[in-house]
Amino acid sequence: MKGIYGRNFTVQDIDADLFTHILYAFADIDPNTGEVRLSDPEADVHKRFGTDSWNDPGHNVYGCINQLWQLKRKHRRLKTLLSIGGWTYSQNENFSNGCNSAIKRENFAITATNLVKNLGFDGLDLDWEYPKSSAEAANLVDVLARCRRHLNRLGTSYELSTAAPCGPANIAKLDILGMDKHLDFWNLMAYDFAGSWSANAGHQSNIHFSSRNPKSTEFSLDAALNLYSSVPARKLVIGMPLYGRSFITDGPGMPAQQDNQGRFGENGGTRFVTESACKSPLVVAFLSV
Repeated sequence: MKGIYGRNFTVQDIDADLFTHILYAFADIDPNTGEVRLSDPEADVHKRFGTDSWNDPGHNVYGCINQLWQLKRKHRRLKTLLSIGGWTYSQNENFSNGCNSAIKRENFAITATNLVKNLGFDGLDLDWEYPKSSAEAANLVDVLARCRRHLNRLGTSYELSTAAPCGPANIAKLDILGMDKHLDFWNLMAYDFAGSWSANAGHQSNIHFSSRNPKSTEFSLDAALNLYSSVPARKLVIGMPLYGRSFITDGPGMPAQQDNQGRFGENGGTRFVTESACKSPLVVAFLSV
């Protein structure tokens, strides 16, 4: 979503030949009723793009969602899912509060499914970051079950996925088997293993743990996959970042300060580093502290 503003990157710029699925993020949740709602109606359904008419009769959908529909008309195998929640709408507790009763969870499923039906999506993706207790984990299973039930009632094949954590503490709180009954696939968030919040400079998307420099690999994809071993491998999708994290530090695994500049390339001493033991590219600002 942010790409259409600061970077002016729109749906029309997507090379859809490269994708089977596009997840449109994020819809929000009303914490008082559980209603799933568009978070930016102007960008979602009102904004006119160059190919849009200003003279169409009736009440039409424009914005990014119409552009996704046009993209699907050209690429018939492409599927689009509406992603709900994300970091912001989870951290402000809209997700948890919007799912804390059966009435709210049912309203969540009904309104989310209506958006799928009315806006031409092929399914839903739930991104709750993260359930904090067994009770919230049970609420997530229940809202997935309700979403699956309402999607099935639409009479055609709709997909349901979830954004899944890679941190062991967050994985441990999930009812993985309960969730998997209702899911077509899991999108593992195999990124942001380290960043400005970390005490030490580290790899943000490493595959393996580093025995040579363990402080640089607090988490690893390999360890996360082991914790999801009860999920069929064909249902696991690995999310990998197309960005780097920078640190003010003396090196990977060393104490780090937050680098607010976000510098890349060769500016300010930033360069690309690869540690072969982890098989991960790492952008690090090697500035002595």
